[in-house]
Formats: sequence, C-alpha cells, structure tokens
Amino acid sequence: MTEPEDDDPETAYRRATQVYGADAVHDAILQRGVEVLERGVPYLLWAAHRARLDAHRRAQRRERLAPTEPEDAHAPPASSILDPFHQCMVNDSVRRVVDALLTLPQSDALALWWHLEGHEDQAILDRLKALDLNLSPDALRMRRERSLTTLRGMLKDDA
Repeated sequence: MTEPEDDDPETAYRRATQVYGADAVHDAILQRGVEVLERGVPYLLWAAHRARLDAHRRAQRRERLAPTEPEDAHAPPASSILDPFHQCMVNDSVRRVVDALLTLPQSDALALWWHLEGHEDQAILDRLKALDLNLSPDALRMRRERSLTTLRGMLKDDA
C-alpha cells in the first residue's frame, strides 16, 4: 500500500527530480501537462524517464547532423553560397565570360544577354528603345551576331 504523502504532487515532484533530474521532470510536465504530478510517483518517474530518453535521442540526432570537419578559414560565408553573383565569380569560366561581356558596348551586351534569357526580338527592341536606342530588327540581329563573334574571339584567346 502506498503512503499518503506519495500521492501528494509536491512529494512526487521532489522524488522524481531526485531520481531523473529537474530537466527530465520539467520536460515530462511540459509534454504531459501538470496533471502528471497528480497521477503519483510511479507514473511521474515513468514520464520523466521517457522525457530523458527523448532528450537523449534529440541530442544524438543533432550530433549526427552537426558538421564533423572543422570550418575552412578560406571558405565563403554561408550567405554567399546561394548568391548567384558570388557563384559566377567563383567559377573561372563564368568569370571569363562575364569579363568578356563587360568589354562589349552596354547596348550590345544587354541585347545579347536578353536574347540568351529567351526574350523575343521585339521585346528586346522595346527594352532598347526605353534606353533611347532605336534599332531595326535587322540591326539587332547584326549586333547580336557581331557580339557573339567578338565574345568567341576573346574567349578563344583566353583559353
């Protein structure tokens, strides 16, 4: 037969914290509610034990997911990993193409870039018109072809 003080929530709390520690008992109370204290010492001990096991499993999962290799001092910051500009500048061949594009006149580079993005010639002409550059469709095609030829020559010289 259980002693009357075993049914007391305060006694149950005290005994459970002595056996499993305050963190495990508090986790059990958070998971199952304050009513766990009223269910008696055996149930509270079981709940605290389960809470302690859960905390241990979570810690093990975090440890497995944590990087095991030391951080490289020369590695780019995590924010730059998803930055498209940073990725372009890290890749040598892409950087060479961007450098070659920068040598072209701005209107030619933009027209070529927009064409490579998949824009129709009329949309490119409208954009260039907004930049105060009026071209005919034939002139646009000629500029694009001349720009591609120039880029090929520059990239061939760099290789």
